[in-house]
Order: sequence, then structure tokens, then C-alpha cells
Amino acid sequence: MSSRFSSAPYDAYAALSTADIKHPTITLSTGPAVALTYGQYRAILATNRNQSDRAAAFAAYHELFAANVNTYASLYNGVLQRDWFHAQSRGYRSTLEAALHGNNIPTTVVENLIESTKAGTEPLRRYHRLRKRVLGLDTYHNYDGAIPIVDLDRKYSL
Repeated sequence: MSSRFSSAPYDAYAALSTADIKHPTITLSTGPAVALTYGQYRAILATNRNQSDRAAAFAAYHELFAANVNTYASLYNGVLQRDWFHAQSRGYRSTLEAALHGNNIPTTVVENLIESTKAGTEPLRRYHRLRKRVLGLDTYHNYDGAIPIVDLDRKYSL
């Protein structure tokens, strides 16, 4: 009987994040103003070699979510409450147990994966330090993670 309500948080999120969204416009360092749709945002992060342009895109795009932070928090709470209701009504001890039951995966598998990931972050940190150095950046941020290290338009000396 609860199934008709289960998609309510997702439906509201989809409406808020797609149909009702007002995409900001930013001006890139090269001059053009661009409407910051999701596709344009991802393209700037992946292709624009100017860090200040990537920073401006990141800030403007995430401001869309910050402007509605309480609504997004409420929708997320709805998802959590729905999942908790389903887990409890079906006799599971946790939402994790409920999510894994269909594939017969013990919760210890996920718990071990989380612990292994936490313990093994140093290679990733080293990779990001290398990226920062190779890209010649003074600071390194989330929006710097998608830009390729190699610039195919640049002439490299041997």
C-alpha cells in the first residue's frame, strides 16, 4: 500500500532539479557568456584549462542547490524515511540489510569495503598531489579533477 508514495521524493527532486531549475549564466575568461546547464558545466570542468573558469562554473552550479538547500534536505529525509519504513515493515535490522537482501550479500561485505577504502586512500591522495604538480596549480580543488593532465594543444619538449 505504500508503493504509490515511494517515488514521491524522487519525483519532487526531478521536478526541482530539471523542470524548475533556472540555469545561471557565467562569463568565461575568454569572453563568452554561457548558460550553465549540467552538460555545459561538465564540459567546462573537463575541457577548460583555466582554473578560474572551472572555479566559477563550480560555484555557480552548486549555488543552484544551495539556493534550495532546505528543500533538497527535506527530499533526502523523505528518501531516508521511506527506506527505513520499508526495512522495518519487512523485518530488516537496517536499510543496508534490506538493500543487500535481494542479492544475498551480507552487510559485512559493505562494511569491509568501507574500511578497506578508508585504509587505502593514500594512493589516491598521491595521485591528486601529482595532478596538482603536473597541472602547475597552486591549489587543487574538486573542479580540477576532470581536466586532463596532458594538454593535446601544447607542444612538449623531449
